Amino acid sequence: MSFSHFTKRNTPHFYFVYLLTLNRNIVHPVLFPLPKEEEQKEIADILKSGDTKIQALEKEISLTDELFQAALEKLMTGKLSTQPLIEV
Repeated sequence: MSFSHFTKRNTPHFYFVYLLTLNRNIVHPVLFPLPKEEEQKEIADILKSGDTKIQALEKEISLTDELFQAALEKLMTGKLSTQPLIEV
């Protein structure tokens, strides 16, 4: 069975039912265009930058959650008064 066999019936249902896994024999003859090496490096740098930003945001979320939990514990144990919050 060749790749052209699959392109004749390119409906989403067909791909879901018949292409649950990709077979090397189907994909091997297909040529995939690749960007030039410089463009690949630029893409990699952008993706790395995005990953770094995601890690920083995840850390910020974690620290904010810790701060919230600490404040909540102090409020629940009476170590932190709500009066200043109400007056503002």
